[in-house]
Amino acid sequence: MNNYVYIFHPWHNLGLYRMTLAEYAERIEEVKRDKPLDEQDLRLHYLGMAFILPDQAQAEWDKAWAEWDKAWAEWVKAQAEWDKARAEWDKARAELVKAQAELDKAWHKKLCHPNCGWTPENKDIFAGGKSLAVLATQKEKP
Repeated sequence: MNNYVYIFHPWHNLGLYRMTLAEYAERIEEVKRDKPLDEQDLRLHYLGMAFILPDQAQAEWDKAWAEWDKAWAEWVKAQAEWDKARAEWDKARAELVKAQAELDKAWHKKLCHPNCGWTPENKDIFAGGKSLAVLATQKEKP
């Protein structure tokens, strides 16, 4: 025998909801006892629309729900694996970015104009001046 009832909007912020027959009876009493009178007719109307699934339909529902639970657990596990892999990727990417910045800085110092104002932290070729003449008048950077 099926011990569940399905209800639309048993609380103001829910759609379809499943509860036991005892919970359903308690919810009706709670509405009558605790809710403002001007809300009770609408709340009781929706509670009155409750339905019980036939046993075969309930069995199918339970089977589908169990499959959903299993799929959800697999998704949670996969998400955890993804999060771990993403953290490793982020760490490797940060190391790559750092190494690239060091390489850029070294090659820039070796090959570019000695007074160029560009740095990996301040990527602006005009930081030291806007012409070769201006750069030529500055002291060479160490």
